[in-house]
Formats: sequence, C-alpha cells, structure tokens
Amino acid sequence: MQLQTLFLVITGLTILSNLVSIVTKERIQGAVYVVFLKLFLTEKYNKLMKLKSEQLAVNKERNAISAQDNYAKWTKLNRKYDALAEQIKKEEHALSGQKSSIDNYVSRALQLLTTLPINALKLWYARKSLFYTRPGTFPWVIDALIINLPFLARGSVGIYVWCFCVNRVFWILVDFVKVLTEPRPLPPSKEKVN
Repeated sequence: MQLQTLFLVITGLTILSNLVSIVTKERIQGAVYVVFLKLFLTEKYNKLMKLKSEQLAVNKERNAISAQDNYAKWTKLNRKYDALAEQIKKEEHALSGQKSSIDNYVSRALQLLTTLPINALKLWYARKSLFYTRPGTFPWVIDALIINLPFLARGSVGIYVWCFCVNRVFWILVDFVKVLTEPRPLPPSKEKVN
C-alpha cells in the first residue's frame, strides 16, 4: 500500500471509529434491527402490532364496563385480554431472539469495520513513516523523541502518532461543536441574599 493511500485509509478509519463512538453501538444496533424488521419480519411485526392494538381495544372496553353490573361480559373480556397478553408475550419472545442475534452480528461487523483494520494497519506499518516534518518545525525533544514513535527516523511521523493526533483533533472539534450548540447559561441574579 502506498503511503498516501495508507494515510487516507488510517485517517478515514480513525474518524469512522470515533463517529461510531459518538452514535453509540446500541443506536446502530437498534437502527439495523428496525430495518431488519421492516424488510424481513414484516409479518411477525405486523401480527404483534395487531395483537397489541386488539389488546388495547379489549382493555378499553373492559374498563368501560362495570364488573359488578355486567360480570359475565367483563369476565369474557378479561379472559380475552389475558389470552392476548400471552400471545403478545410469545411473539415478543420470538422477536427478541432475533434481536439478540442481530445485535451480535452488528457488533462483530462494527469491530471488523473499525477496530480490527486500525489495529492491523498499526501492527503492519509500525515501522513505516507516513510523512516527514521539516527540520525545526517542532522543538528538538518533540522532534527526536515523540512524533517518531515507535523508533522511526528523526522528523518522521508514524502511524501511532498520527492516529493519536487524529483522535485528539476529532474530539476537540466534537467538544467545540457541543459548546456552540448548548444553550447559554443564565447570568447570575443580582439580588442580595441575606
């Protein structure tokens, strides 16, 4: 892999990994599950929604009837409500098994897309310089000891340092955007407290 390509790939993967951290894995898993439900399990999902709406209607009707005045009808509705609750529980249990397997697949896919390639590239290209800095750009100590980790030529920037820098800049920008989008705090009141 050419150094320019490596530079772009490692930068993109690091940013992608940080974006996944911002969005959170649980949100991504939830979104994938909803898409999976809509595409592949529409019959089961529609059946579950139909059962829930039917249960809601039965409950509404049951609550409208007085148990003392119309006991037979109320008991019949109560049995129907319990039967619907049991069916809903079975359907939800079947769908929750699907959700756990989908969550597992999504978690592995996220690792394969973000963490694994970054670590593999760091390991494989640990001794390669991504780019060089001009002499005198940084103080001698930084130039000789820090930016060339792990033990590269003086003035060169390796993949570890570049990933660290991309991470730091990314999170600084995220914090900056958060500060800009947060509502301003109210100024303190000038009332005297006795």
